[in-house]
Amino acid sequence: MHLTKSDVQNIVVNSGVVTDEEFTAAENEALRSGQPITEILLGRGLISEQILTDSLSDFLKVPFMKLERLAAIDPEIVELVPEAYAKSKGVILFA
Repeated sequence: MHLTKSDVQNIVVNSGVVTDEEFTAAENEALRSGQPITEILLGRGLISEQILTDSLSDFLKVPFMKLERLAAIDPEIVELVPEAYAKSKGVILFA
């Protein structure tokens, strides 16, 4: 799923973390610099990475998990999960 600028605006403004004015200023900078709006918001310190990931997780209705907390999965085990099953269940495996 691709998030539009409007989606990001709704996520961060409706959560009360960023004001409309702050978002508009960040949006203008993003247009000038060619950087994604999320990078501008993070770079300006308007939103933390944790709040952004939590907000995106809630919006997309997908649980967030830091991958560095997980032990590596043996690539042979990853190959045992059929691709069709993984897609139907929304499973993402990393080796």
